[in-house]
Amino acid sequence: MNQIELDSVIKSHQLWLAGIGGVKANLSKQDLTGLNLSGVNLSWANFHRAILNKADLSKANLSGCNLTCSKLVCADIRGTNLSQATLYKVDFRGVVTDLKKHYLNRRVGSENVFDRTSVKTNFQERYR
Repeated sequence: MNQIELDSVIKSHQLWLAGIGGVKANLSKQDLTGLNLSGVNLSWANFHRAILNKADLSKANLSGCNLTCSKLVCADIRGTNLSQATLYKVDFRGVVTDLKKHYLNRRVGSENVFDRTSVKTNFQERYR
């Protein structure tokens, strides 16, 4: 999938969220490597087995999303809302995040691939 196709899916999802038509985003098994999802609201979208390596997800709303078995290797998730998201077996190796390592480990659990040594963090006092 390219950025133009993704933008079309996002627009349709926005209409679905607003209850005025559109379709819920189904990005299952899509290769979104390096694409820009920064600041978009894709809450409740389906990303099952999606490849989001090196994608910019900063400040995106992914609350309630199904991210089961997806790959976010080296993705930028700073400020991303992942509340109520399904994060089972997500590959978070090398993600750029503003969460402390121990907080992310606690949130994603042991079933996820998470390389503690490669995470770039911007420590914030609110996670102490």
